[in-house]
Amino acid sequence: MTTDPHKDEHYKEPDVDYGESSAKLWSIYVDTTKKYDRALVENWKGDMDGILLFAGLFSASVTAFLIESIKLLQTSSSATSTDVLVQMSLQLAALSNSSLAPVSAYQHVADTPAPGYALRVNILWLLSLLLSLLCALGATLIQGWARNYLHAVEYHTAPHRRARIRAFLFDGIEQSRMKSIVDGVPAFLHASLFLFITGMQQHLYCNQYLANYKIELAMSDTVDLCSLACKAEAVIISSC
Repeated sequence: MTTDPHKDEHYKEPDVDYGESSAKLWSIYVDTTKKYDRALVENWKGDMDGILLFAGLFSASVTAFLIESIKLLQTSSSATSTDVLVQMSLQLAALSNSSLAPVSAYQHVADTPAPGYALRVNILWLLSLLLSLLCALGATLIQGWARNYLHAVEYHTAPHRRARIRAFLFDGIEQSRMKSIVDGVPAFLHASLFLFITGMQQHLYCNQYLANYKIELAMSDTVDLCSLACKAEAVIISSC
């Protein structure tokens, strides 16, 4: 396992003569990359702030719906309770009137099974909640990484050393495809929203709250169009 030579206590930086002209070159590089790095980090942190806010509110909403939908999976015991009360009444009547025939033993009545759509709705909403929480976790990790990156880049005061560390760290950004990871967090949040809306459609349609299936399709198309419009706007703005 390799270690960072700059953190090794026995490491000694080689004596290199950086002349006045070289120092000016390093200073220009540091000043230019400093503005770029700060703008990049602030942009990522701003995006992740919005993701955290939306993911938090959305997760709370999905959790509220999920708490109610889980009740649909619980078998109904109302019929069993009614049968028990009837059986007790018959037994009391038999005790008060000895002429009645003995009451047969109570037979357990099977509980009412959960509706078939309830499992689908709960699975969709549970996946939606998990994706939303993963987005919040990813946004938090990206914010922490951005702070650490900026601190590591600006830690040293010597221009030549600062420039080399910055080049090393930025090369790691390119190789790890950090930009794709940052762009992927909103995509997972869109997928979470899509799963929640799909579960809502299943719930409303199976409970006959929607008079027409076309209304359900219109809801889905509207959300898809809004999502595509937002993505197209972001692409156009970034290309300008």
